[in-house]
Order: sequence, then structure tokens, then C-alpha cells
Amino acid sequence: MSISEPIASVLTMPSAGDPAPAADGNTRIQLRADYVPGEPFGGWWPRSRSLAEELPAVIRALMVRGYDIRRVTYNMAAWDQNPPRKLVVDGRLVRLSGFRTQAADSIVLIDTTAWDTGTFPRLEVLVIPPTESGPTAERAVELAGRTGQRWTASDTMQ
Repeated sequence: MSISEPIASVLTMPSAGDPAPAADGNTRIQLRADYVPGEPFGGWWPRSRSLAEELPAVIRALMVRGYDIRRVTYNMAAWDQNPPRKLVVDGRLVRLSGFRTQAADSIVLIDTTAWDTGTFPRLEVLVIPPTESGPTAERAVELAGRTGQRWTASDTMQ
């Protein structure tokens, strides 16, 4: 893969209703244009380690693209507080499941739009630590959203 490979632009979504992840109401995320099983679906640079405050904007960004996220898994040690087991985002119930064994640098969002086919795409989004410096984190988010990318969040920051 070439560093000059074209990528989709960074998606910023206002977070209406739930606690905003930042004063400007935007989330820093880049998502791929397509879903490829086994490859990260994008990169996310949250502004804090509060999953309950940060996650609704990510879910909305996916909802706008036609995904129906009903479950999210995360590493329990990667976030400051114990997130609730359930969130309601724009009237939709989203269940949160924390695991000690899940990679600390990612969250997995389960899409249910293909419910009738029995398939549930697992959209892995690499999480860039909120404490990471601006240029490094922005580049990591950009790299994580590229087609054919198989790195970890740590790899994208090197």
C-alpha cells in the first residue's frame, strides 16, 4: 500500500442530544467507504477516556451511513469509568460489553442491518489515545481508515 493512496475525508458529525464529546460537538473519526471482514473499519481519536460520553457520536456517524449499531465491545481497562451496560442513542438501544481480553486500542461495533440474513458485520474501529499529540493522532486516524490496512492503532502512530 502506498502512503499516497487516496482515502475518504474525515467524517465529522454533530452530536445532538447526548453529551457532546467536545465543545464543538464533532467527533474525530475516519471510516472506510466499504466493509472488508478482518480489516479495521476506520480510526477514531476520542477527546476523553469516557466511553459513555464519546460513543454516541461514533454510533451516529455510522447510523448516517446506514448502519444499525446495537452492540459495542471494548477493552475494560482502556476507559476511565465503567461505562453503562446500555446506552440509548437517538431512540435506539445499544448494549455495551467490556472484555479484559479485547485489544485496548479498538472497539468493535456490531451492525444489525443484515439481521434477516443472519450475518452481523463486526466493524472494528481503531482507537487513538486521547492524549496523543495532534499531528500524530490525525495521521493515525487517516491511516486507520485506508483500504487494505491491517495495522493496530499503535502501528499507525509510528
